[in-house]
Amino acid sequence: MENLLLPSLHGQTEQDWRLILLTSDLMPPEMLDRLRDMTADPRIHVEVSEADDVNSAILPTVKKLRLNKSAQFRIHDNEFRIHDNDCLGKTYMSRLRDVAQAMEFIGSFTYSIAVGLVTTAYVGQAPQAYRMNQPFHSVGTAVRMPEHQRGRMSVFSFGHFNLQQRWMSVLDTGVRGRKGLGYLSTGVQGHDSTPDTPEVLGPPTADPIDWDAFDAALAEDFPFLDGAMLRQQVLGMG
Repeated sequence: MENLLLPSLHGQTEQDWRLILLTSDLMPPEMLDRLRDMTADPRIHVEVSEADDVNSAILPTVKKLRLNKSAQFRIHDNEFRIHDNDCLGKTYMSRLRDVAQAMEFIGSFTYSIAVGLVTTAYVGQAPQAYRMNQPFHSVGTAVRMPEHQRGRMSVFSFGHFNLQQRWMSVLDTGVRGRKGLGYLSTGVQGHDSTPDTPEVLGPPTADPIDWDAFDAALAEDFPFLDGAMLRQQVLGMG
């Protein structure tokens, strides 16, 4: 979160966003203090919860944010999902804003930027980077739900791949990436998803790239990240 998620949010070309950062009440007090220090931003709400599901934990805060709209933050009814070990490309928020404005009279819709990067570092495998073309990848998938479901459900109420089947969907292909990559997802040993093995990540979904190409992509679409830092601190490369 410190090296990926937060820099990506503060590096957005559109700074009109809010983040509900969910953590468990099992977090040690000293780590919670550190978490609060690094997220000292009026747009970030740290939610410490004992709930065993995401909706129960965050929906009360979602309701408060919708009721307490201010001139400083134009809180929309668009919800995006993100994990602490992933980050968004610099143009993500501005592209979501543009789509939301275009869809204002349509009502409910879902949104995904298909093109992005994935890095993996698993025991017994050499770290690898991939260029992805995966519609409704979990990172940055967004939804504007029907009015009657707002406050009862969130973007986490649905599997991210299933969202495109529920409402009208907008798939942002980035015109083959020329508008910018949408996300960077990191898969490391012991994280909370199914490992992205070479058997899972294959054409046409993903193409392996070398680290020079990876660094070039970071410089273009994730200028707030340092490739050497990422390889050392996140992927455990020397």
